Amino acid sequence: MAKNLRNVTIPITIIQSNSDLLYDADENKRIKILQNNLKTTKKFAKEGLVIWSESGIPFIIHDEITELPNISNYLPNDCSDILLITGTDLVDSNKLFYNSLIAIEQTGKISTRYKKRILVPFGEFIPLIDFLPNSFKSLVQQNI
Repeated sequence: MAKNLRNVTIPITIIQSNSDLLYDADENKRIKILQNNLKTTKKFAKEGLVIWSESGIPFIIHDEITELPNISNYLPNDCSDILLITGTDLVDSNKLFYNSLIAIEQTGKISTRYKKRILVPFGEFIPLIDFLPNSFKSLVQQNI
């Protein structure tokens, strides 16, 4: 028999890093953003659902990665009922990039991921790239 969830209360903690949505080319700044999100989460999140911003993990995650074990060090150890939801960029085996949402369990396991199906032209892909000169293609591929 299905459980009645009408009277279930789920604590929600929202962490806003107050950082620039555009990823800085400086890796140290991106590391600082992630560290700030992790420290704030450890300080305030005790159980339930933790939500980070669209750029909560300011790094590209490859599709084949199934867990982020270092993140589990910053989630409460005494509670297995915690789920972190955040935005990040995913890249698949075809080197296609997706603005994505991932859910991370307390253990660091990525339990689910959602890839945006309709990409934004010039922001998430370059239209008609096959018709561009090779020099431009290599420049674009290095910076995406």
